[in-house]
Amino acid sequence: IEKGAEYVVPKSTLHYQKTARMSTSAPSPTTSPNLSPELTRRSTSSTDTPQEGTPASDGELTASDEEQQWGGGENVHSLSDDFEGSMSEDNNPSEDGPFTSEDDTFASEDDTFASEGRCPRDFVSVTTDDELMEKCFAQFGTSTLPHSSTTTACAVAMLMSLVHAHNFTWTALDDILKVVNKMFGQEEDVLPGTKYLFRKLWARKTSAVSKKFFYCENQNCTGLLEPDQSGKLTCAMCQASADGDAALKAGSYFTILNVQEQVKHVISKTKQALSEHLTLLETLPDSPDVKDITSGSAYRSLKETGVLKTGDLTLTVNTDGSPVFKSSNSSIWPIQFTVSELPPEKRFTNTTLAGLWFGKKHPNMLQFMSKFADVLMDMDPIQWTCGTVNHTSKVHLLCCCADAPARAAVQNHVLYSGYFGCPWCLIRGKHTGGKLIAKLSLPLLFII
Repeated sequence: IEKGAEYVVPKSTLHYQKTARMSTSAPSPTTSPNLSPELTRRSTSSTDTPQEGTPASDGELTASDEEQQWGGGENVHSLSDDFEGSMSEDNNPSEDGPFTSEDDTFASEDDTFASEGRCPRDFVSVTTDDELMEKCFAQFGTSTLPHSSTTTACAVAMLMSLVHAHNFTWTALDDILKVVNKMFGQEEDVLPGTKYLFRKLWARKTSAVSKKFFYCENQNCTGLLEPDQSGKLTCAMCQASADGDAALKAGSYFTILNVQEQVKHVISKTKQALSEHLTLLETLPDSPDVKDITSGSAYRSLKETGVLKTGDLTLTVNTDGSPVFKSSNSSIWPIQFTVSELPPEKRFTNTTLAGLWFGKKHPNMLQFMSKFADVLMDMDPIQWTCGTVNHTSKVHLLCCCADAPARAAVQNHVLYSGYFGCPWCLIRGKHTGGKLIAKLSLPLLFII
């Protein structure tokens, strides 16, 4: 990658090009016969903010039985492919160019909503460089583009990197695919013909590390829909039935990711810092000073009672709602976590996704959090190695950090603005002048 250039090509792309004895090389700002200067380089004085990023390389971790349960042990540190095309405010197809595509409104197992919008920043980070090339070669073999020594696999990998580097919209990707296929003038497409087929290349990987849970849309029903023998979905509580495709298109479900694989991914990226900090925590003397969450009374109590053993990891979980589009009331509620044993400078740069709720109403936390808790309860200890040191880490949930509205939802409690809204006392409160006032019959000191 030349300094100052925004276009990024994975190193493994160059590696495979050399081993396959191909004459083409990675495009550069000075030599790029196939790409315009606007695509290959942007001036460093441009007002656009550079959006560079290369996929992190995963470490070697011991496989567990859970990998078979979830259908694979590949590490994913991104949103599920089901949601990738729907999280953008740029949702007007007419602004993206002269081409239109039937896939803009296509929905299936791998597309929850209209697959319009901007490609996410961790679009390519779903796979490492080597995994990306291996997947492309497995799909296309060593076939080359017509009248070219460049393989189809390398072309797909470079196009994927281009989309990631410039944060293209899905419609832009669809237009690029049509232009490339038209330029070669073949009866059959030389590259995947649509963005839907392009995304299918890694759809199996993302579906292997996440599970969908459909919920009942009936009012006052909190049941989940389970498939029966005929394939239809039936509510476990009210026995209402629903069509699976209709529920998928309506987005009446939430996704829980394989937390064990997500934690493994964090370990593989930070194993050196994590191993050193675990050793430091074991050697620190007892002190009343609280400098971090790992020196707090609750954490020390878990250590003293033997719940936390040497090498174990704890998670701090957060959830909160955020609007997705300005023009609609849809919101997204992710479950995110950090590993408390990481140093603070590493901890908050490796916040990881564990679950996702998208919809026009607030999530039912009993459904959402209970499935997340089930995944945590089923986790096996993670075995990993840093240098010559072998670690066996059992993962525990330490605490949940949330703002007042989200905390009330997680606790299934009345919001702070309602009667009995305080989670610490039994004072009812009284509305005065449009505000809820807590009138104390005793001094606050005695109540505490």
